[in-house]
Amino acid sequence: MPGQIVLAGSRDLDPAERHLPLRHAIPVIPPGAGMAAALRYVIAGRPVHVHLDCDALRPGIVPTEYAVEGGLSLDDLNACARVIAEHRLPGLEIAEFEAAWKEGGRPVSPGPLLEALAPLLRA
Repeated sequence: MPGQIVLAGSRDLDPAERHLPLRHAIPVIPPGAGMAAALRYVIAGRPVHVHLDCDALRPGIVPTEYAVEGGLSLDDLNACARVIAEHRLPGLEIAEFEAAWKEGGRPVSPGPLLEALAPLLRA
């Protein structure tokens, strides 16, 4: 249901994706200062199911298929996770996490990402 969706940290939406929030009054919270406070306001005490696309993070934090500048830092993600952890969390899913960097095939530990999400994992 569109009335239950919040897009947080989105910054590279294609034309159809830009149209849906306008058409259905879906809140869009861009990355940056005040993001966690805006998220708290929009959630307004409701339960939250989190779907994290790792390409919402700044390029270079974890390998992803898409890399777009201006994403969330791990500190930004942690601040949002702390806000979300104040609410009931029926589900959490992580998408777009690649196990290795394409350049050189160096494996990646999910540790820093999971540490940023730790408030949700304890919830």
